[in-house]
Amino acid sequence: MIKSVSLLLFVAVLVLQCVFVLGVPVKRQEEAATVEEAGHKQKDDDGEGPEATNDSDQGEESGSSGAAFPSGVYTNCKAANQFALTFDDGPYSYTSDLIDYLKGQGVVATFFINGNNYWAGQPDLVKPILKKAFDNGFEVASHTYTHPDLTTLSNDQIKQQMMDNEKIIFEAIGKYPAVVRPPYGSVTEDDVQLLNSFGYAVVNWSIDEQDWNNNPPLQQELDTLNAALNTPTSQGYISLEHDVYEQTAKELAPKIVEAVKAKGLQFVSVSDCLGVPAYKETALA
Repeated sequence: MIKSVSLLLFVAVLVLQCVFVLGVPVKRQEEAATVEEAGHKQKDDDGEGPEATNDSDQGEESGSSGAAFPSGVYTNCKAANQFALTFDDGPYSYTSDLIDYLKGQGVVATFFINGNNYWAGQPDLVKPILKKAFDNGFEVASHTYTHPDLTTLSNDQIKQQMMDNEKIIFEAIGKYPAVVRPPYGSVTEDDVQLLNSFGYAVVNWSIDEQDWNNNPPLQQELDTLNAALNTPTSQGYISLEHDVYEQTAKELAPKIVEAVKAKGLQFVSVSDCLGVPAYKETALA
């Protein structure tokens, strides 16, 4: 009797061992497959997977930073041979000399300006630089008045930001901007629709050298630029730079001009590259 019980216990142990040895790995394989699938989905959602566009050349295309943008945000020029050079957050101490350099190179650029940012509370410094940019053939676009994250604001607060920036731009150049870039590229689909209702095309970028990211080495920025320029695309490029950084204004910008010209690309304003108006007839009220 004891031998029989022992034999039964031995068989039971063997069965349990088989279940553990054979069953657990199968479960782990299923879990691993689920994680891998989720990883691919996350990669696509982050904008690093297949390029996403819609019929109006807007959509969830990403910049080289890997950020994905809501539907309705422009990120690329329509023509593959175009390059829209853009500068955010200014004007500032380096902007005037940058304008002179670009003008001398026959390069068109767009300045997404804040009326009250690096030269906070000093409109008498801001407005002459905006006028200089406009008078020399550069596009002056909006980047809001004080550079807030629009996703943290109410609709009324967003409207006030746009109104205040329109005022200082109009005082400088006699035009109301019709193109805006959200600070940080941060915007929701509802925000996009609101900005559209204000008469604005909403623009982010397809190339981001991340000059804003703790003063990266120049070569690192150029590697990002060249990787983008060497990637086949059916659309043109919109690049993100910041004229408030000395390295960008004095070193990176000339290297971008050199690289883009070497590729035989045409420098254009953002509005020209998208086929949208640069300016609108009336102010927000």
